[in-house]
Amino acid sequence: MANGFVKSLENIDYIPEKLILIIDGEEYTSDEVFDMGLRDSDWVGRAVAFSEDCSRRVVDKSVKILEQKLSDSDLPLKIIGVACSIKHAEQIKKLYEEAGMKTAILHSNLPDEEIDKTLSDIDNHRVQVVINVSMLGEGYDHRYLSVGAIFRPFRSQLPYEQFIGRLLRVIPDDEISGVEDNIAAVVSHNNLYLDKLWARYKQEIQKAEIIKSLEDLDLDLVSDQERRISEFTEIDIGLATEVGTGSSVADPYLKTELIRRREQEEAEDLRKIEELQKLLDVSFAEAKSIVNQSKARSRLLRPDLFEKTKKETVDQKIKASIVPKLLADFAISKESRSLANSRLFTPKSYAWIPKNCQGDNAAFLSIYINTRLKERMGRGRSEWQTSDWEIALQRLDEIEEYIRVVLKEFVD
Repeated sequence: MANGFVKSLENIDYIPEKLILIIDGEEYTSDEVFDMGLRDSDWVGRAVAFSEDCSRRVVDKSVKILEQKLSDSDLPLKIIGVACSIKHAEQIKKLYEEAGMKTAILHSNLPDEEIDKTLSDIDNHRVQVVINVSMLGEGYDHRYLSVGAIFRPFRSQLPYEQFIGRLLRVIPDDEISGVEDNIAAVVSHNNLYLDKLWARYKQEIQKAEIIKSLEDLDLDLVSDQERRISEFTEIDIGLATEVGTGSSVADPYLKTELIRRREQEEAEDLRKIEELQKLLDVSFAEAKSIVNQSKARSRLLRPDLFEKTKKETVDQKIKASIVPKLLADFAISKESRSLANSRLFTPKSYAWIPKNCQGDNAAFLSIYINTRLKERMGRGRSEWQTSDWEIALQRLDEIEEYIRVVLKEFVD
């Protein structure tokens, strides 16, 4: 984490003020359950995982963390959650939607087209929360996952590390609004008893090769034990509820430079807020709002961000920029139809372009780029919202990179 290749990370442990467990109609605290030998920690963890009350506390905490991050960032940061089962994921989804968050669910029983649509919604920032069920290695190479919310017990290290790994992809410096963008948070209920896994994770990740080992993991691998935990079909599931407001404890992984810088920024912001309170005789909230607005204006003055938000239409970029540059860079004749034989149009899904288009290489490329763009966006242009057009400009850069690889092969 200190090397800048992955995000910094902190673990947020939500601690209930009072956890009530119900056994045979009688109420007990967790301490009483253990002291009397009534149940073990696995049973308590399952009861907490399936308790709507306990889950709501973690939902609220994760949403609060995300909203705090978004208040200081222009980026589409998101929450990723992990649930015990499909039915459980639906319950968690409902809680997030009640909190005003657009939420999607991913699990292996979904039809391929539904999975593709959901991944497109994630990639194009149409959802704020993703709940996954045993799909830890699929579709999560997404740099804007910033808050992890755990709603299930983990009893072995590998799946726990895989889930945390989904949060660690770093956001490049030219995109970030501040250091907070590259500090991820993991939130879980204290009575899921994940503290040992977190402690071991901190030890393991300090090893020099940990990042590489996480990259090389077979992320689709799920042990038989973990499958049994994820199903919970014939296992005794208890009832749990909470009394009071609860609290949380943050445990940063190492004192990384990003976390140190965040502490410095927070101290500086607090100083400015206090000065404004005295100067303008306003409340803390009003002074903080003024400071945040000032920071937002400063970000807009950054040349790199201004360049990224310039009002260049998609059509202009395709027809007046990308296509002419590609043809010139690879010395390909505009009037020719030679690109019909390139690898761009050999897949059946794109062979129709040179077949149906009576134009030339420039026309082929323009239609191909527009077709790929609609696929990447997951919907036709008529359905795009205002924010989609800015995202589309970024997607065009990615499509252009791929075309350059193919054209290099073609001319060589």
